[in-house]
Amino acid sequence: MTGGMHSHRAFGLNLHSELHCPELSQAFFSAADVEVRFEAVPTTLEHRMTSRRGVDVGAASVLLRVPEVGRFLIQDGCSIHIQPAAGVEPRTLRLFLLGSCLGAILHQRGITPLHGSAVSHGSGAIVICGRSGIGKSTLAAALACRGYSILTDDVSALSIDGQDVMLAPGYPQLKLWLNSMEHFQLACRDHDRVRPDVAKHAVRTAGDFESTPKPVRTLLWLDQQAIATPRLQALTGIARFHAIRKNIYRKKYNAVACGQRYFSQCQQLASRLAVFELARPATGNSIEAVADLVEAHCLQPNLYQ
Repeated sequence: MTGGMHSHRAFGLNLHSELHCPELSQAFFSAADVEVRFEAVPTTLEHRMTSRRGVDVGAASVLLRVPEVGRFLIQDGCSIHIQPAAGVEPRTLRLFLLGSCLGAILHQRGITPLHGSAVSHGSGAIVICGRSGIGKSTLAAALACRGYSILTDDVSALSIDGQDVMLAPGYPQLKLWLNSMEHFQLACRDHDRVRPDVAKHAVRTAGDFESTPKPVRTLLWLDQQAIATPRLQALTGIARFHAIRKNIYRKKYNAVACGQRYFSQCQQLASRLAVFELARPATGNSIEAVADLVEAHCLQPNLYQ
């Protein structure tokens, strides 16, 4: 499962990992930001501040307990220890490493992770946020078919640089359910499931991956409503703040999620981004109509002035 140590890069971080991650490209660096090792992990976190649903959170530590998968200890924004369950497949461990564990790392390093996929077009990036299963990856795939480049799936790492919001790309892969695979005419046999018991497939994106940070131009909050056609509505004032706060990835991993730094980050993002509520019909296949709406209204130059 290990084969020595592997050097990767994701979300702007250099990873030195005992768990090989073929989803990530090989990287070359002199110092790692995050070390990933197979080590014994306690069943509970000492000095925890909160504990719920298989997650213990301390001031600078997160302990994840996933039945039939293993335990993960994430500490100080630079260390991930994995104790696998017996018989667990490496792809299942990678699913949690590249999602929940790196999400916790981002929280610990003061980087804001949003629950969203992101695509780029030209000089900027569009982040598509929303709850699990709402269609973020599917919309990103539809936009990729129209010339956009995939920057990340499910986790978008944002930071403030002066007046800009910068996104550190994740890795070139989308996770798509069966209906989305059929829509894009992708054969399931050509793409592994993300884990054996989940009918979601890992689809590596085509073309060269853009690994350099991109300024974020637009944030879309995707939801479904009882409407006949997709609808896009610009959010202003406190509604922008609410949209960002609502879509923080794994917010419970942040022990100070109600602290001043957390609210300050949300406020800074809200003041710098064009934020839209993007509603799609609750029934039927509307993905291409949603992509049409995004193309028509989210790339106008005056939107970012």
